[in-house]
Amino acid sequence: MMDETRPTKRGAWPLGLIGMLALVALTERYISKRDTDLGTMYSIEWRMTGEAVKRQAPLAKICCFGTSLTRMGVAPRVLEAELGKPTYNFALSGGQPFASYTMFSHVLSAGGKPEAIVVEFKWSALGVDYAWNERVLPEMATLGDLAGFAFTARDPIFFARLFLVSKFHSYRCREEIRANILAAIHGKEPKRNHERAIMARNALVNKGANHSPKNDFKGAINPDEPYLFPKDWKCHPISELYIHRMFDLAASRNIPVFWLLPPVAPQTLARRIEIGAEDRFTDFIKSVSGKHPGVTVVDARYSKFAVDAFIDTTHLNRDGAVALTTALAKTIGEGLGMPRSTTGLWVSLPDYRPLDASKVEDMGQTLASLWKEKELARKARR
Repeated sequence: MMDETRPTKRGAWPLGLIGMLALVALTERYISKRDTDLGTMYSIEWRMTGEAVKRQAPLAKICCFGTSLTRMGVAPRVLEAELGKPTYNFALSGGQPFASYTMFSHVLSAGGKPEAIVVEFKWSALGVDYAWNERVLPEMATLGDLAGFAFTARDPIFFARLFLVSKFHSYRCREEIRANILAAIHGKEPKRNHERAIMARNALVNKGANHSPKNDFKGAINPDEPYLFPKDWKCHPISELYIHRMFDLAASRNIPVFWLLPPVAPQTLARRIEIGAEDRFTDFIKSVSGKHPGVTVVDARYSKFAVDAFIDTTHLNRDGAVALTTALAKTIGEGLGMPRSTTGLWVSLPDYRPLDASKVEDMGQTLASLWKEKELARKARR
């Protein structure tokens, strides 16, 4: 009589486990092929900018780093025209100092030999926790970069999450996957990020920058918005550490740094001055820049940029970007010939003066160009 309690033969393949792993692998492969559709505009921008390093770093003599304030407000085409030096904008929307430091180190590793760098740190990105960009960091940083970041923060759990985001598309895109499933359940079309084509084309034309056309922004603010008007602002210690590391890295290569303080809309600045937030930010800038010879602070906050130079409370449109960059170029040109031993250099830019911005393409013009190409292609297929 057969003993039904006899244990199964040792060494047998766990078919259930193998099937599950195969299903996971197939799911990951499927999602990876749709990573762009399942990404966010931020993640696509960060990935695209990270991929541009190998192509652009060996060419660029002026490199720009920072947040969306620089990505939208500094025009490489203008810097090239004014300085006669190849320029590229590596700024990342929402980027914190670790991201700027990492992009700069990647530029150097890729053979870049910049004669100067422009860098900007928005107060909102400095004040939040170091894990704020967790979703998009693996789009431009290596696993080694991320491990070093987590080690600096002394946060192994943070690295574990970064590892999952870096290696598993299903984890990285989990919020977007959930949103798409919910859209399908409700009979709606999932978001496909069709705007990416406009952003990518505009960045290609503008050498990494994205410039917006004028809109109907009139300067209105919410005076109680904590993002713009923090009552008790201070820089996160990890972010401050990476600012120092970035400046030290530049000094080790004898590369002058121009720390840009872009303008914000008049009502925004007035409210920040009223609550003391701008003074606290200024004190922080002075305390950091004073420790680094070769860092020149370029202050455009009080240059009286008009409301019609902005698309919202903090971001310049194309016209504003051209005016800011033209003034910035003059400061860079003068600063390149100065000795690097001086500390505490602070340059205030002149008052805003509208200029001809027609040579810089905004995203409205990019959309029109793409539409025209699409129409021509459609007619050619007839």
